[in-house]
Amino acid sequence: MTQTITINADIELTEIRETDKAALAKHLNDKTIFDYTLMIPYPYTEANAEWFINFAREQEAKHGFVVKFAIRKHGALVGGIGLMLNDKETATHKAEIGYWIAQSVRNQGIMTHVLRGLTEFIFQTTHLVRLEATVFAPNIASQKALEKAGYEREGFARKFHIKDGVPLDVFLFSKVK
Repeated sequence: MTQTITINADIELTEIRETDKAALAKHLNDKTIFDYTLMIPYPYTEANAEWFINFAREQEAKHGFVVKFAIRKHGALVGGIGLMLNDKETATHKAEIGYWIAQSVRNQGIMTHVLRGLTEFIFQTTHLVRLEATVFAPNIASQKALEKAGYEREGFARKFHIKDGVPLDVFLFSKVK
């Protein structure tokens, strides 16, 4: 399944591609990304990238649309953003959004633009009416990106996630249609 969402003249979102394996392995082999995400392993290998590409294809087939996107700057993969859809019948109206950005392009405002653009696209083209994100408390940059993209901070959850056996506090953000 192919998909392109133009964010601006420099940035677009596309489906994750088989040809992204090396770029995924390169960019995601980053301790900061590991520290601020729940499911990205470290070190990150091409085998991890291959697994993720296959997982993205499975999610597309299951849901009928692209849910894991590559963030591309001038065509090169520089990040990722995706939806985690809930299969519970009572919660099919919402999804959790997760994302990462390569170290080489951080602090350029890219993620704020991507969050705005993808959120608008999702609300216009799917049945979803709520997008939410949990952000580890120390991840100030991610909190700022969400706020600048129009997400509201809804609360603080103590010991919400466990990572490597350590309970972590998060802030909950959401945007509703």
